[in-house]
Amino acid sequence: TGVLQMEPHVNTYPAFGWMVKNQVLRNSTFTSSRSQANNGSNAYFFEVKTAKYCAIYNNTFNFTATHSNSGYLAFMHFYLSKYNNVNDNTFNLVDNSTTTGTKIAFSLRDSSHYNQMFRNTWNISGSPTRPTHIYASNDGGSYNADGLGTGLVGDNHWNGNIIRNSIATAVPFYWQAGAWRDTVQFNIIAASG
Repeated sequence: TGVLQMEPHVNTYPAFGWMVKNQVLRNSTFTSSRSQANNGSNAYFFEVKTAKYCAIYNNTFNFTATHSNSGYLAFMHFYLSKYNNVNDNTFNLVDNSTTTGTKIAFSLRDSSHYNQMFRNTWNISGSPTRPTHIYASNDGGSYNADGLGTGLVGDNHWNGNIIRNSIATAVPFYWQAGAWRDTVQFNIIAASG
């Protein structure tokens, strides 16, 4: 296994970490309550960028956001990442931000393929100005891989997850770019909106 690097994101907002290849993050608790002023940049709590064959399992993520920036807010964001396992985690996400951009509880973006999300629990709450969603496919970019076309996300597997979203206007589980050969089985989704 490799080393989990804790470093700032390119937009100057510190992310918890970037995973690269064959890394394991397990049996840990991450707690962060952060606020970002309106400087136009995006805010990331945890980004997994260009990662392959990584495992994130049996962790607890307690994240609270009170941002007022004009970019988008991502609690956990996968970007150009493939063959990763996100299993048996608990995500307690409280969004009290006034961010005007997209709000992301969990996201697979830009040619993220063959990832599995098994038996996770998402508890999403708060009073944001815009709804916070899980993006099973978050479109964007021009990276072409695996014959799915430019920037598309697909061939991911969602099984046995529990998603609770008490933000009234949120869509709890959302494909922005459409579903491309995803498998979705035995999940429980509860929404108040």
